[in-house]
Formats: sequence, C-alpha cells, structure tokens
Amino acid sequence: MKRILLVLGIVVVFAAVLGGGYWIRSRRGQNITQTTPGAIDSFGLPTAPTAPGIVQDETHNNGVLVGTKFGLVADIPAVDFFVDSKNTITIVSPGGQIIQVAPGSSSTLSATPIENLASALFSFDGRKVVVSFGLPAARQYSVFDINTKTWQPLPQGIESVAWSPNDLRIAFFSVGDSVANLSTLDLSNPKALPKAILPLHVQDLKVDWPKLDRIILIERGAAGILGSAYAVNLTTKAITAITEDLSGLMLSWSKTVDRGLLFSSGASERGGYLNIVDGAGIITGLTITTFPEKCAFFIPRTTTTSLTIATSSPKNTPKPPANSLAPGTSLVCGIPKNYPQLRIQALPDAYEKRAVFSVDDFYSIDVATGGLAPVFAQNDYVLDADLVKIFGTKLFFVNRFDKRVYAIELAEK
Repeated sequence: MKRILLVLGIVVVFAAVLGGGYWIRSRRGQNITQTTPGAIDSFGLPTAPTAPGIVQDETHNNGVLVGTKFGLVADIPAVDFFVDSKNTITIVSPGGQIIQVAPGSSSTLSATPIENLASALFSFDGRKVVVSFGLPAARQYSVFDINTKTWQPLPQGIESVAWSPNDLRIAFFSVGDSVANLSTLDLSNPKALPKAILPLHVQDLKVDWPKLDRIILIERGAAGILGSAYAVNLTTKAITAITEDLSGLMLSWSKTVDRGLLFSSGASERGGYLNIVDGAGIITGLTITTFPEKCAFFIPRTTTTSLTIATSSPKNTPKPPANSLAPGTSLVCGIPKNYPQLRIQALPDAYEKRAVFSVDDFYSIDVATGGLAPVFAQNDYVLDADLVKIFGTKLFFVNRFDKRVYAIELAEK
C-alpha cells in the first residue's frame, strides 16, 4: 500500500501558514581565524598534515592508476563540504564547527558547537549551508551564511530540506498539527516568508530540487518497505510518478544532467540494484551495483567547450534530442569490491546503520554504452566513498572509515 496520498484537488496557496508561527532571528557567529602552515599538492588542492598511514600524491604500482592523482584534502572530519573555484574547501565538522581550508592557511568560520548534528547541505554556490540537529523526533534546522558568519533559524517542524539548483531558495517538507506541506523559502531575502506549494498526506519524506521547475519527493527506503518517488512541476503543480513501490528505495538526482540514480533492494531483500532514470521516468539498468551517494556525473570540459561553440553556429545546425546527454558524459562511481559480502545484507539498512562497510575502487561508466574504465583501482588504501561530488575535473568524497575528504584528479578524454 502506498504511503503517499498526494494531491488534495485544488492546491491552496497559503504563504502565511508557517510565517505566523515563528519569527526569523539571526545571531552573530563566533569568528575565530587561525592561520596555520599549509601545503599545496601537485594538482592545486589545499592539504592538511597527512593522517597516519595516508600517503599523498603517490603514483602507485600496486593497482591501476589511469591519468589520476589521489590525495587527502583536509585532515578534518566532515559531515559535508564545498570546494570553490580557488580550491578552497569549506567543511562542516561533526561537532558543528565550520572550517575553511585554503592553500597555506585554514580558518574557523563558526566555532559554535552543535550537539547531535544530523546533516549539513551547502547551497549551489557554497555561500550558505543548512544544518539539522537535535533528537530525531524534534529536529531543528538553521542556516549559516559563509560571508556574514551569521546563523538564521528555520521554521519548526521541518523534516527535509533541499537547495534550489541555481539560487538561494530552499524547498522543505514540514509537518504541522493537521497537515504536512511542501514549501519554499527565499533565503536571499531576510524578510521573506515561506511559500506553500502543496499540502501532502505523507510521512518520512525526502525532498530534492534538481531543476528550477521540478522538485522531487522521495519516500525514505528500507529493505522490505515499499517506497515511491514523485516529481512536482512548480509551474503547473502537477505531480508525476517517477517510480512506485520499490523496496529499499534510494534516489539521488543530478543537478548537472537530467538523470537520477535509483537503488532498490533485491527480490530477497538482500543486496540490491543501481539504475539510471531520466526525466521521463525511463529506467536504464547498470552492470554495476553501488549506492547513489557513491556516484557523480562527469562532463569533460572539452565537451562543454564544443557545445558552447555549437550554439553560435548557423540556424540549420541540428539540435540535440530533448533530454539528451552531452557527448562524453560519464558516471564516476566508487564500486564495492567486497560486494559479495554486501549482497547477503539487508540493503540499504545495514550500510546506512554502519553495520557493514564498503571497500571501493573507482570506475567510470560510459552512460551511452555502459562500458567500464578504471579511474582509481588500487590496494593501498581502504576507501568507503560517501558524498561523492565533482568540482572542475576533480572528484571529491568523504571516506566513511575516517570521515576525511579526499580527491581524485579525473583524466579527460
């Protein structure tokens, strides 16, 4: 039986529903700057002192290293991170401190400790980060501004938050006394109030906002529990099913390409499968199994350049098919080489509860052909990749074993 019963006929817009129940306060965060000696590795990343047992920027003979360099980025535990164009990395630590590491120095932007920090999520440009904290039954959300170093609390009752793909609005799912709502809030305007989008009859919902006109609602998955995912058109308020009634559902949608990564449990509620799903809901199977958070889509810069030139060509130049991918687009993933041990587990539950870990090698999957190519396959390091992101031509991830941020230089074709 589906847990989502969306759509209450005509959508009632009631922007002041949450606005009257709270007021926005802000307080000045502690600004403690500590300049420390740093280093710049051979491909321009800021680094911290090497953790015990970690060797930076070494070319390995024990494994396959294809046009790739590997390194520890910062010796700081991370819940989430963002890397800007100058290779400065901003990290939210498990204790709630927000720290920037740049070539040659590091600084603490907010030294205020946060108890029971549950999650952190950076805006598209890294200017703001929203964190959740507190006990599971009473989560609180607050936003930190990197430039002003101030905190801004968010409305009560929020259960899930997502940033807009290209501005400083958030979409959030909140539960009130009588009804749950999908709403947005413009955090670039201190006087803005929440804008209700849809009333919902649902619990335990994750929100994603991959495209400006589309928000995705995902029922949190567990082995043996069926979940569904829906897309909400913000212009028409129409709701379209992406997938329905899948056990162990996990879905992560790319902001780079109009594709999502869909994980579901196996038929016996052991192991699982990873698939690509497009904006039309068409699912493409993959020959590898891993989790969505271990993957990111990569578009080579040479492809971006050629596409830019093509847009200025004569009018009779053929246009690419709708929903098509740029040539050369690949999916780079940490793929568990210990999958035989994972496949007998109830996934994703055992993995998310840290009852089992993955030991990953990194491969590039050609989205058009499904072909695999090694990116960083080796035996020197024990890596369990989480929060995989691509900035420029570098792949960054948090290693679940030590919670540090690492990077791999991606070779371009």
